Amino acid sequence: MRLESFLERHFHVVVVLLCLGYLSIQLLYITRTEFNPDEVQGAHAVHTLKTKLPYRDLWPYKTALGYYLQIPVLSMSDDPWTGLLLLRGEMALLNTALLCMVACVLAKHFRKAAICLALLPLLTMSNFLEHSSEIRVDMLTSAWGLVSLLLLLKRRFVWAGVACALSFLVSQKGIYYIIASNAALAGWMLLHRERHSIQPACRFNVAMLGVLVTYCGFWTALSSPAAVLNNIFFSPYLMVFTVPYDIHRFFWLQTLWRNPLFYVIGLLHLPQLVWRLTCRPVAYRDGLLLVYTVTLMALGIWHKQPWPYFFVLLIPTIFMLHVSFFHLYLEQPSNPASRRLILLLFVLLALVPLQRFQVTLPRTHGYQKHMLEILASFLEPGDTYVDGMDFMYQRQQGIAALRWLETITLVHLHTLPQAHLIAIIQELETAPIKLFVHNVRTESLTPLLHDYLLSQFAQLWGNLYVYAPTITPASSEFVVKFSGTYLVELATDAAVSINGQTYYPKAQVQLQAGRYHNNNQQTFRLKFMPERWAEKVQWQYRDERPHFMTFRHFD
Repeated sequence: MRLESFLERHFHVVVVLLCLGYLSIQLLYITRTEFNPDEVQGAHAVHTLKTKLPYRDLWPYKTALGYYLQIPVLSMSDDPWTGLLLLRGEMALLNTALLCMVACVLAKHFRKAAICLALLPLLTMSNFLEHSSEIRVDMLTSAWGLVSLLLLLKRRFVWAGVACALSFLVSQKGIYYIIASNAALAGWMLLHRERHSIQPACRFNVAMLGVLVTYCGFWTALSSPAAVLNNIFFSPYLMVFTVPYDIHRFFWLQTLWRNPLFYVIGLLHLPQLVWRLTCRPVAYRDGLLLVYTVTLMALGIWHKQPWPYFFVLLIPTIFMLHVSFFHLYLEQPSNPASRRLILLLFVLLALVPLQRFQVTLPRTHGYQKHMLEILASFLEPGDTYVDGMDFMYQRQQGIAALRWLETITLVHLHTLPQAHLIAIIQELETAPIKLFVHNVRTESLTPLLHDYLLSQFAQLWGNLYVYAPTITPASSEFVVKFSGTYLVELATDAAVSINGQTYYPKAQVQLQAGRYHNNNQQTFRLKFMPERWAEKVQWQYRDERPHFMTFRHFD
């Protein structure tokens, strides 16, 4: 057959072209699509770990290995926006290199044409294209999991255990690969029915546990057992079993609807593998791949938070099913004309998910870039800000309780007694917070906290709210936190007196940081005006965007 022989003869060229096609699409996404809160939070963790230690100075959201792999790239630029782009670029390059490496390794065990055919639906799969290069550790977790599976297929059990442990050290979701690997080895042991068949599982687990114990022991020596165990094991456990999201069915249906061919091929191959287990002798590769895949898919279906980016943890394993499927299909004798027609139809169907380009490519992150640039330019040394998502990842936010306002945090804040909320407000009053980034997360704060923030900050540009305290007649004095120019804002045409001088609405006054006497009988605001701020802004971005920095999962 011409197509098959062409793919066999030009295997490396085809693989490189397919991988470069993936990389080209990723570069489009990197330079166009918006960043989401998880990405800037991940960048904040990477930046913080440059100078602080996990489990002692901070408590990372995931295990720390993935963040350390990203530190060298983030250190290449001091510009916050460039840093975000570099981290995405690193992920895209790592994924491209992984795909090429995996294809070359598989070529020693499967037909080369089968690998090329399996790559096509992988590289058009919408979840993979849109989420594999995001600044998350999920794809890195998946990469080590795939390496572990390849090593298991090659019977390198010790190294497979090491790779599986490294997957867990990137993210606790690597536990799924540990469970799937042990299930596969146990299944093979039962099929083999020989005493020495327990040795592979022992070697795998000893190596895997050795890496995990070494990791925990190292960080325990620098912090404490309670800190390490709580952050690595107990906190993720609570996150999994107390999750308040109701998304389980929706995103599974979404990925199935957008990528039907990708899942259908995998499902078609599972009965084929079951049938092959009835043959004698049972092929180690078939038995291992079957049990591993079924176990991992069962865990994926059980998973409580299957957001669209979660599926990158399952996609590489389904790709392995595709390779095995096409390998067996190409080995079977068939009519050349019908096979050409089937493969042509397959190629056309594999390209269908690319219609998502009409949704994803028109996006632009120009607004986000502009907000980050002027936020960075307005914050001087010693200043802080509040946004609930670590948008300015190179700086610490002013209030720890409002730093990361995900659903669980917001639910907790809404359950706090008023005395605790007042304590947070008192902390806000004393902290040198110059800017407040208004967004959907801060809008979800309790009314008491949200109203206080709006009374102390006024919109300056886009979603950026600048320090603008409200002074009421009930206050005999007021505090100015920052020295500089202030705009007087009044609801009426009346005047106010500051330091013995009279000011009318829209007047500008130079004030030094400190306390001021107040004998005015009307409420007014003093809105801080950063120096030469109008020269730094772009007029097309002046309006606030309510859904600034939100997830784009539902389009």
